[in-house]
Amino acid sequence: MKSRKSTNIQKYKDPLVVMPLNRFLKIINQLVNSLNINKVLDIGCGEGFVVRYLISKNKNLKIEGIDISEDAIVLARKLCPEAFFLRGDITSLNYSDQSFDLVLGIEILEHLSNPEMAISEARRLCRKYCIFSVPLEPYFSICNLLRGKNIKRWGRPPEHLWNWSVGQFKALLERYFNKIKIKTVFPWVIALCER
Repeated sequence: MKSRKSTNIQKYKDPLVVMPLNRFLKIINQLVNSLNINKVLDIGCGEGFVVRYLISKNKNLKIEGIDISEDAIVLARKLCPEAFFLRGDITSLNYSDQSFDLVLGIEILEHLSNPEMAISEARRLCRKYCIFSVPLEPYFSICNLLRGKNIKRWGRPPEHLWNWSVGQFKALLERYFNKIKIKTVFPWVIALCER
């Protein structure tokens, strides 16, 4: 398992990103609140910002976070000591089938060489629900371009290996889940998936 340096924290410090991120977190929290759950796994949890937000709004949630970056896990443990964080590879986790009420995959699939392995693993681990999010393309890249980011790549982040439209993302998830509810929170797509 190769650890990666954590760079996710930068977006939580960018004033141009904070307002849309807050809307994004609010929608994820609303989706979580609409479910009758309490045991959650966040695969690719990064520095724990999503976990911290959800726990601040839902004291009854028991959340575990997994990330390949040791740096991110160290920061997550400091940021949110109420949760349990562990370094691990999200494509092969050592949990029993259906160990969690909900599995989150927030802004990770676009970074993976084989996102379907992570989707399959998330489905295996959830009893009923998964929530995934990805950047809404091409709008995410256009926003980056307008902010002067990744100009030579037309706004596309170099670490993003995949770019999905809403339809493409839904079609990908339909291979694994029976019901999918899509929400668009510009410039992201969020999918609530049910087994």
